[in-house]
Amino acid sequence: KDLQAFHTSTTYSELVKFVQDCAEAIAGCKISDCSPPNSIISSFSDFMNSLSIAVEEIPPLKQPMRFGNKAFRQWHERLAIETSKFLSDILPSSILANASK
Repeated sequence: KDLQAFHTSTTYSELVKFVQDCAEAIAGCKISDCSPPNSIISSFSDFMNSLSIAVEEIPPLKQPMRFGNKAFRQWHERLAIETSKFLSDILPSSILANASK
């Protein structure tokens, strides 16, 4: 039901359009023609890879699901740790200092 609502939403349409525009922008380009990614893109890629690894390392528990799977708590803890690392890699220390206030 929620997925059906999302598929008919403006957000979904804008997201699909964005992906299509990105695909069209790089059509015909070779990977070897691309410049290396900047440090923020590399950090984001590492961040996403760490979350993907966490999904593999923290599988759902076989349990009754009345209040959700308890493994999600572990995954969320990992998300919080990895997010802190990611933000400290890309944000200036002055912004990080203000964020903790």
